[in-house]
Formats: sequence, C-alpha cells, structure tokens
Amino acid sequence: MKFIFAVFLSIFFAKGVVFSQISYPQGYFKNPLEIPIKLAATFGELRTNHFHSGLDIKTNSVPGLRVLASASGYVSRISISGNGYGNALYITHPNGYTTVYGHLEHFNNLIDSMAKSRQYSLESFNIEYYPKPNEIQVEAGQLVAYSGNTGGSSGPHLHFEIRDSQERSINPFLFGFAVSDNLKPTIDALRIYNLCDTDGNLNINTFNLNKITLSERDTIKVTEKFYLGISSFDKQDGQENRNGIYSYSIKLDGIECFRFDANKIDFSEKRYINAYIDFEENYKTKNLYQLSKVLPRNKLSMYGNVKNSGVFEIKDNLSHSLEISSKDFKGNEKKIITNVRKAEILPNKKITPTKNMHFSDVNKYKIASASINIPANILYEDVYFTMNEFDNNLTKYSKIIEVGNPYIPLHSYISLKIKAEPSLTPDLYKYAAIGSIVRGEIIFYQGGAYEDGFVSTRIRTFGKFLIIIDTIAPYIKAINVIDGKNISKQKDISFTIGDNLSGVKSYRGSIDGKWVLGKYDAKTRRLVFSIDEHFPKGNFVFSLLVKDDKGNSKELKLSLTKN
Repeated sequence: MKFIFAVFLSIFFAKGVVFSQISYPQGYFKNPLEIPIKLAATFGELRTNHFHSGLDIKTNSVPGLRVLASASGYVSRISISGNGYGNALYITHPNGYTTVYGHLEHFNNLIDSMAKSRQYSLESFNIEYYPKPNEIQVEAGQLVAYSGNTGGSSGPHLHFEIRDSQERSINPFLFGFAVSDNLKPTIDALRIYNLCDTDGNLNINTFNLNKITLSERDTIKVTEKFYLGISSFDKQDGQENRNGIYSYSIKLDGIECFRFDANKIDFSEKRYINAYIDFEENYKTKNLYQLSKVLPRNKLSMYGNVKNSGVFEIKDNLSHSLEISSKDFKGNEKKIITNVRKAEILPNKKITPTKNMHFSDVNKYKIASASINIPANILYEDVYFTMNEFDNNLTKYSKIIEVGNPYIPLHSYISLKIKAEPSLTPDLYKYAAIGSIVRGEIIFYQGGAYEDGFVSTRIRTFGKFLIIIDTIAPYIKAINVIDGKNISKQKDISFTIGDNLSGVKSYRGSIDGKWVLGKYDAKTRRLVFSIDEHFPKGNFVFSLLVKDDKGNSKELKLSLTKN
C-alpha cells in the first residue's frame, strides 16, 4: 500500500538548523553498500545544466562492490544505456518512494538474465524495461547489482537516489543517511553586484576570501540596491574532494532575506541552475557563483525565504549588518559577518538598457539569412536580443549566424532556420545540418534537416551557427580481433567506434546475419561483444555495421572460428 508522509513538522538538528518542513521516514532506507558512506558528490550539487539529483557514493575507486536493496520492494524499472546512468535499477517501495541505483557494472543473475532476454527480443543494447510489481520482488539488504562505471560516470562509484511518487528526487540525508562530517564548508569568494542606475549597469566587486578576511570590523560600500553571489564548497572528514553545500542564506540587519535549501528537485526544474548561478561568469571562467537574485522566470523550488527577489535595498547612509551563511547537512556552518553602507559607485559592467524580448512572450526574429522562434518562458528575464550574419570562412554552405548573446541562458529549445547558399547542391541536402562554433573554429553538431532552401534545427544556447555537411562514414577499429582469428581462448571481441561529426546513431553486430548483443560505453567509445552461447562453434562471419546521424555507414566483416 502506497502512502505519502506529509506531516508538517520541522526537524531540528544540533546548532538549530531547520532542514525540512516535511517528516520523512527515518531509518527506513539503509546504506546500499557494505562500506561506510563516503561521498564523491552531494545532493543538489551544481553541475553543467543541472543540479545533481542524488548522492554519489565512493566505491574505493574500483567497480564490482555488492549493491544491496536499500529497502524491501519490487524492481520497477531496468534501464541500460551507453550514456547517462548506464546500467541503472529502480526499486519501488511500499511507502511510495523509489530508490535508484546508477552506473552499475551489472545486475544480479536474475535481473541480468531478464535484461539480456529483453535486449535480444528488441535487438537493442539500450533498453527501458518496466517489470510488473510481482515480477522481481526484493528484500531489504538483498544483492541486486554490482557497482561500476557505466554510462556518463567519470570514475567508479554508485549514484543513489530516493524519489517520491511524483518522480521528484529527495535529498537522501532527509531520511537519516549520515556521513562522518565535522568540517565546515568554505566560502572561497564573495561577489557583490551593485545596481548602479535604473538602466541596470553593474559594479561587480569580488572578494577572494582565501586571501582576505571580512569581519564585523569591516564595512563594504554598496549601492542602494545590490545582490550577492558566493563560491562555496564542502568537504567530509578524511576526504579531499570538494562537494556542494546544502544550504545558503543571507541576513540583513538580522532579518533573513534569502535562503536556498537542497531538499528536493523536480526533473523539470534542473535547468534552472543556469538562472541560479552567474551564468556569464561560469561560461567565461568555469567559476560557480550562487546568486541571491531570483530572475523572473526562475521557478526553482529549492528557494526558501526570498524577499524582493533576492535584491537587497538600503535607503539610508547608516551601516547595516550583513550575515552570509553556508551549511552542510550535518549543520556545520561557515559564516561571514560584516557590514555594508550605501555609497555612490561607478559601474564597471555596462548593460544594454533596451529590452526588446520579453520572457513571457513568443519571440520571433528574422534576418535575410536566418530566423528563430523562441517559445514563451524560455528566457529567464527580459533581454536585449540581436541576430547578425557574417561571411563564412569555415564552410561554404551558409553565412555564419550570430544568435543572441551566449552569456544569456535558455531554459529549453528554440527553433533556428539558416538559409542555404547555392553551394549546398541537391546531392548534399540529406547530409546537411547545423553546427555551432566554439572558440572560433571548433564545430559542434546540432542536428537538423534541409527543407525548401533552409536547414532547420533546435538549439538550447545562443551563439554562432552555420550550415555544415557530414558525408564521412563512422570508423570501426578492432581492438583484439582480426580476420581469420580463432577466438576460442578469448572472453570477448572489442572495438572502438566513432564518428567525426554527427555522432554514432546506431550499431548492429551480427553472426551470420543474426543480431548479437554488444555493450557500448559512449565515453570510451568502446563496444564489447561477450563470447557466450550466441557465438556458435565452427566457422562464422561476424559483421559490425555502424551508422551516424546523417545516414553514413561503415561495415566491418570478419571470418572467425570458435572451437
């Protein structure tokens, strides 16, 4: 029977930190590993285009650790992919929550067998399988899988999530999970964004707190209206890696004006991270500043008490107390307590005052060689927008189109059409796509198709774009096999596959024309075929066909023998 815990109580920990307003079952979910929890990443941690939705639990830098069901329930989803969570398992529990286990090396024997059967039935490595509730039931502490490094993982670890019945990810610490942590977070830098005039021109004042100290004896000059940003990280006992913080708050004259708590995140909200951080600074330097200012279209639910959209106002000429707090979930807290006073400050960053695109409108813009369509609420605030065209010294199939300002984030996709030059002849239409330009010459494939003199696609960033073509077939490199080889003493045959531009769209391995399972890891581009019962004894022909997104294909055929 499913039920949702929705008792509205406050959970108070040591040091008086309020962590949640919802009561979550304490001790119901257990550590999914047989070693103490040490974190490679925390819940809500800042990532490219998303907040991290779980805990990354260290596995001593090796794959193959036993992964246990965190509580009793049934396997509700088996996901296998060369990207993302790689091999992932979802277990739904009687209390309505679902636990997620990602980047697994493989599942237990029963689940492995069912997944493999499904893969052969669909003739696909990538699968999404949803077993029935009575199909694979598990007990708390039962072996369900082994930890790994599959999918988009950058090293061996277990990605662990707890989701509610609405598919929102909940911070596992709210359920009583604990780590050894007696260390305060660090605040490496403080930024004050002074609003110098009604046009929005800024004076950005950055304090490197690794080199200087701000105290109650100091007074910082600010404009009448200003907002803040902090660069803050946390560590656990005995661990060198820096993780994300749990909570960030600001008080002016002792009154809380801003709060952020990493309690839960809906998947539809993840991209709001680009409105939460200083997107331009991150684009230029990779530095991460968490802002107090809440943009009009930023609907992130992790905000708490936010007054005046996170913009602070001082009307008099007196000194005012400013307190900035960064906390981890254990209640360890780093505070900056200083003072601010209003002053006249000249801008050091000019902002174009005219806002010709309103975030709540459908915005369309057209020039001679291109047009865009931006749905409503894709922008986070009103912006000044331009689109320009330039001569193309990289390809000959279109002008280079500069779309907007790359320092302005988009929440979702917009439509882009670029006019083709006569050099894009009919024989090239099917190979045409749109590419984006980074650092002046690197071209990233953005997809698209030719129609009626234009190539169209969807993009999720502003920047520079142009028409490209992909006529080059993917490549296949055999690692441990050659034509005519006897593979009887091998465990597998392995290949590296890839493509120069549009990317690998599909691959198909077969033995004498019959599909055979290959396991693909997108980050290493490695494709592995385990030599099992599907490899017959005697002589046979193994074929591997790889296609890219534009339909170019490469096939490798090998005559092999197995005793």
